[in-house]
Amino acid sequence: MLISPVGNQLTAFDLQRDESWIIHMNSDFDLRHNAVSPCGNILVSINEFGQTKVISLVTGVPLSVHNFRHALNYVCFSPNGQFFAIANGNYVQVFRAPKLKRQFSAFELYHVYIGASADVTKIDWTSDGEAFIASSKDCSAKIYSLKRCDRLKIFTLTGHNSAVMGAYFFENSLDNFCISEDGKVSLFRANAYLPDLHNVGDKVDFRFQQKWHYTLSDSEQKIGSKVSASDFSKPLNILVTGFEDGLVLVHMMPHFQVLSECQLMVNLVNCISLSKSGELVGMASEELGQLAVWEWRTESALLKIESHANDMSVLSYSPDGLHLATGGADFRVKIWRVTGGKCLVSFAEHQAPVTGLCFPASKAKVFVSCSLDGTVRAFDLHRYRNFRTLTVPSRQVQLCCLATDREGDLVCAAAQDSFEAFLWSLQTGHLLVLLSGHTSQISSMQFNLAGQAIEIATASWDGTVRLWEVGACYSVAAAGEGDSLPLAQVKEVLPCDSDVLALCYRSDGRQLAVCVLTRQILFFNVATGDQTGAIDARHDLGAISREADDLVTSNKLSQLKKILSICYSIDGEHLIAGGESKYVCLYSVKHETLIKRFQITCNLSLAGVQEIHDRRLFLADLAKGKHGTDIYDSEDSRATLALPGVKSGDKFGRRWYRPEVKVSCIDFAPTGDAFACATTEGVLVFSSSTAQTHGMLRATSFFDAISGGGLGVQDTPTTARLNMQKGNYSHALDIALRLRIFDLIQEVIESVPFEQIDYLARNISLPHVAHCMLDFLAIQLSSRHVTLYSKWSECILRWHAASLRQGLAISFLNAAEKRPWQSDEQVEGAGEEKRQKEEAFRERMRAPGRLVQRSEWAQCQASLVRLEAALQQTKTRVLEPVERTDATMHFLRKAAQLSK
Repeated sequence: MLISPVGNQLTAFDLQRDESWIIHMNSDFDLRHNAVSPCGNILVSINEFGQTKVISLVTGVPLSVHNFRHALNYVCFSPNGQFFAIANGNYVQVFRAPKLKRQFSAFELYHVYIGASADVTKIDWTSDGEAFIASSKDCSAKIYSLKRCDRLKIFTLTGHNSAVMGAYFFENSLDNFCISEDGKVSLFRANAYLPDLHNVGDKVDFRFQQKWHYTLSDSEQKIGSKVSASDFSKPLNILVTGFEDGLVLVHMMPHFQVLSECQLMVNLVNCISLSKSGELVGMASEELGQLAVWEWRTESALLKIESHANDMSVLSYSPDGLHLATGGADFRVKIWRVTGGKCLVSFAEHQAPVTGLCFPASKAKVFVSCSLDGTVRAFDLHRYRNFRTLTVPSRQVQLCCLATDREGDLVCAAAQDSFEAFLWSLQTGHLLVLLSGHTSQISSMQFNLAGQAIEIATASWDGTVRLWEVGACYSVAAAGEGDSLPLAQVKEVLPCDSDVLALCYRSDGRQLAVCVLTRQILFFNVATGDQTGAIDARHDLGAISREADDLVTSNKLSQLKKILSICYSIDGEHLIAGGESKYVCLYSVKHETLIKRFQITCNLSLAGVQEIHDRRLFLADLAKGKHGTDIYDSEDSRATLALPGVKSGDKFGRRWYRPEVKVSCIDFAPTGDAFACATTEGVLVFSSSTAQTHGMLRATSFFDAISGGGLGVQDTPTTARLNMQKGNYSHALDIALRLRIFDLIQEVIESVPFEQIDYLARNISLPHVAHCMLDFLAIQLSSRHVTLYSKWSECILRWHAASLRQGLAISFLNAAEKRPWQSDEQVEGAGEEKRQKEEAFRERMRAPGRLVQRSEWAQCQASLVRLEAALQQTKTRVLEPVERTDATMHFLRKAAQLSK
């Protein structure tokens, strides 16, 4: 497992399962240093302002918090796990590690070790934890004894001309070596053995033995770039070094022999970490957000993740909910796997910032994107290629938003400067229809996917929403009639009282939600064009504090914040909205009220997070904003104030501003159990499923405010365990499923006798199977009780497959009954032709194998997909050892026959 900081949270990567999840630290600022105890139960995390937290990885609960009030340099545990050392400026503080028994504070200071004249860069312990070595920027390294020792108090290793970036002991020895920033490695030999350190004898002395320089593996040429990070594996004597140009070298010590080299990073390597076995090398680069895991023996990359270099502006879910596409200001489009958080592919065909992304609703392996370079590009996820490029002939435009129809045959994009929209055929690449009529920039557009006709809704800053009927124009353009480009006809113009920023169709296509500049969400009936409701979100985005360069009050700043993106839930009963705020708001469409606010971050390193106004920031000594720098200025900032006022791009024009927290885009998963937000810190995925448990931190439901009840006062875990002890397993399992407690369900199911599994599986209610048991079994099939959970899966699917299929079909039929060809007031007035279409649709739905895509049962469909994948993995995991054993026995039988 690999743990990496992302903003003020930690992300854990399971390389075997190819999954990732968040360890919620809720730090006030960005995290900088982390250390895990040798047993893997305790985590020490330090943010950029010295706030240190000790957290239990078993329960996810903080054990203690200590604020050092300034930046720290390094932290690491001793090999025996009894101590952890913190590099605090030019001295080292050693604390006792938390124990099993309760204690008042986990930060029990053991001793302070001084002697360095500059900041300590790294700390390394001996194998028994009795001594440690601390490298420093004063061109030296100092060796300390943890406990009082007459033979070794403080010994200084010198001989370097630049800062020492790392110093390491060998396995079960006091021999060590130091690495300087200029690429020199010095080896020192001790005159005493490590076990004899506390015995009576002469003082321990370290003698310089040999010095090397870093060179390339295929030549004797010295490496010109500086050393930026390093790590050492004592069991294998493997040294891994990273440089400022992204190069990583693997050496065998103490002979300094090059074993492998790679360059997975583009910029400076900020951190390197070796696994316990020494086989895997984890490396990270902060500037471009790169993270990689390198297996140096096979010279292969097990993990390679690269975030967007600049702001992430748009995102979109694939129709199957397995992948997520994102686009940003770095001209790139990236495809991510939702479960593992892994970037599968990055497309760099665009020559300007990406402004729109969309998947066709019926095609999960095709998506289209638009950019300010004036192109719409279609990509194929089977071959990972750009197979179609659409442009506007005879003019240069900048495209700002995008939409596609259900089948992906039609693509519509809007121009930022000409206030027009263009409709293309994706199959032929021809421009078909021109949508002209808005008097200001088009901010958002979407196809009505549930309608019979081809209908497009466009929102503009001119304060109107226009519904376009492009079916007739599309037929004329497809037939090639006429020389000029046909103009689309406006079906309806919906006036709004302010600039329109975003819109979204409900899944049935009968309601349209519109977000305006005054932070109101308006609802319109698509058939009549009348406004049916409104949500006032002025007070839902929260208040913010003034920054040093703001010239207005906090109240005025709060009024200027706006909603940038809205999205309906799959059932259409709820709507989620996000914008220039740290909150994502969930609303009830029927009651037009706020149900819940999700806080995306509490990271004060971002502007707009702090709600309390602090006047101390405006004092003359603290407020450097009037001089062009910020109070959180970095060490590598330039004195030159080029490009004044620039707040985006590479290094913000060499003037450092804190990034402002915001939600640029938001989208619900097609399965209905999750939604994703494109924020300043990256993509955040909120899920209501309990599938993200990972055996360590139990996930909580984000949708507890809208989940149903059905629980009594007597339905408690204690009651379930009492029924389990009495042998009443059905009642115990019913309580556990209604409580939705993962550990309790596991405890009850694993205690059920094997011969009663079939009976209990048969009597579990269908809602419990659809919303709980399928996800639970998909998780537990990777546990050690493979036979038990395979039996549960077989019984549940055998008894409930028909009911699940019927429920899926009925749900889709109920959704189909609200098709646009039916009126809300009376169904009797429908024409004979429309009735025939409806009956044909019902007959098609009764065909075998039909699954629902957009309904309240979509979450059940997603759970079935997860269970199918888990069963396939279990089958592979069980059959492969059997096949290998059978092949080995066959080989031995042949060998026995040959010997005769």
